[in-house]
Amino acid sequence: MKLAKLSLAAIVAVGAMTTFASAAPLEEAIKGVEISGMVRYRFESLSNGDKYKDNSRERHRFSVPVSFTIPVADGLKAGVSVRAEQNEGRRGYNATGGIVTDPDGNDKIAMTKAWFMYTQPTFSLKAGKFEIATPWTDPGYAGDRGTGALALFTGVEGWTFAAAAFAQTNIGAESDTYRVTANSGDIIEFKLANDDGMAKENLYAAAAIGSVGPVDLQVWATRMSNVIDNSFFLQASTKFEGFSIKAQANRLKLDSDVKATDRSGTFYGAEAGFATAGFKVGAGYTKNDKKQPIYELSADSSAMIKAGKQIYYQTSNKLDAKTMFFTAGYSFDKYRVGAGYVRSKANDGTVALTSKETAKETYLEAGYKYSKNFDLYAYYSMMDNKKWAGHTSGVQNPDFAKKSNQIRFQALYSF
Repeated sequence: MKLAKLSLAAIVAVGAMTTFASAAPLEEAIKGVEISGMVRYRFESLSNGDKYKDNSRERHRFSVPVSFTIPVADGLKAGVSVRAEQNEGRRGYNATGGIVTDPDGNDKIAMTKAWFMYTQPTFSLKAGKFEIATPWTDPGYAGDRGTGALALFTGVEGWTFAAAAFAQTNIGAESDTYRVTANSGDIIEFKLANDDGMAKENLYAAAAIGSVGPVDLQVWATRMSNVIDNSFFLQASTKFEGFSIKAQANRLKLDSDVKATDRSGTFYGAEAGFATAGFKVGAGYTKNDKKQPIYELSADSSAMIKAGKQIYYQTSNKLDAKTMFFTAGYSFDKYRVGAGYVRSKANDGTVALTSKETAKETYLEAGYKYSKNFDLYAYYSMMDNKKWAGHTSGVQNPDFAKKSNQIRFQALYSF
């Protein structure tokens, strides 16, 4: 959205610029400035039953990310993004019945991106702090960020070629150490982020994105020093007469610094769908490697095929995970409804087991498009993981929550 007149947001965005150097009049300084973002309220309730109240949670989350794009000179522009976040919630009960405060309850205000971008007809170069948009990472508004550079070349018709390098990232800042026991008995373990929340390892990525006839293709390669020796991601997709098909493969080899007998593993995924007259149905299948299951750096990675509302967090980087899913939905006027079913089998991620574990999820969802920019959405998810996690030395832990029900309501205004 372009600013046509003075506003508080524009004054904040360009205030520093008018303080230094040229000190141009404010009306001239904000000419061409663009602003985008969202205002989102989200309520979430996670229940594991009366016996497992300490694992239950209720949370109200308010998110307001705002981005400014500022013209600097011909072919050159700058960008800055800020995010305000507030979480209000509670997590279960203590031994005396008192409410335990959710540790995510702290308010957050932060600058999430700051960059310069130089653009020519077939080439662009972006440098600074911005999102890491690869198949292995989460580039969402509060996702993975890094300080580095990104180059894009579009000189070949129908194709985009990209290369990026990041010297510092926040990947893994909010996750535990990656730890998986392989079938060989080896413990695959590494930690991406330091205690200050920033990763010490450099990340490099390259991509070719385009089409050959009716088939859209993506080919990616990445490397993260001392963590990933190399990883190659391939995706092919096509659409015709209401049908859609997508297939993926991700081959990842861990660096020699990560001690493991088996350092190479492959993820496969495929999904198909059909849509007509407001109706849509879909089905898919994913499989992790049974020797080296690491294939993504974030459970919310941007491109990997995922299933369900809760279960994909359980299957991410899980040893020998096999997941199948089915979806159905209908849209009419401003309304939409849908349902899904997911079933997964895998070995436990903390101990090597010879038997498979099973988790199942069923969910219902509904949405209402109030206007072009304002949308309401809700879902109810029921996950049965009584044969999934909570194992000790190959024996199921009877105190582990066997069911997990989640409710989410969201109101989103985007601009």
